[in-house]
Amino acid sequence: MAHNVVKAKLQHVVDMKDRMRIEDQKEMYNFWGMTPEQGLGISFLTSQLAWTAFYKNRPCAMFGVGKDMKIANGGTPWLLATDEFKYITKGFLKDTEYYMGQCYNLYPHLENIVDPTNVKAIRWIKFAGFTLSNPLMVNGYPAITFKGNKEKWLSDLV
Repeated sequence: MAHNVVKAKLQHVVDMKDRMRIEDQKEMYNFWGMTPEQGLGISFLTSQLAWTAFYKNRPCAMFGVGKDMKIANGGTPWLLATDEFKYITKGFLKDTEYYMGQCYNLYPHLENIVDPTNVKAIRWIKFAGFTLSNPLMVNGYPAITFKGNKEKWLSDLV
């Protein structure tokens, strides 16, 4: 892999909480009423798979997937990053197929929401093969649902 990615640890939450990019902070607060530390911590603690990407020996992104209780065989993918994440994006994009495969092996149906103004996140969501749905409101803020399923994802790889 083009950059350093390890199994996530709770210490990574502490290391990233004060450096989370503004777009991700906004989503965590507007949709869930959480601080960066709470959002990172809950995402990490409720995930069956979670990883941390590093730039210059500092965590710059945490990502993973947890069980989505609303969907049979469903998971909730997530990615929260710092501004330093932009320095490893090219390598991360190359590795996306591997991590998506790990998520789909655990949960054949993936779904979450994103702020429609979070252009960086939406760019990755599309690259990862998710389908964006019509806008909705979450706690009074606009959101877009993104969904993926293993069968479609596998057929798109061919």
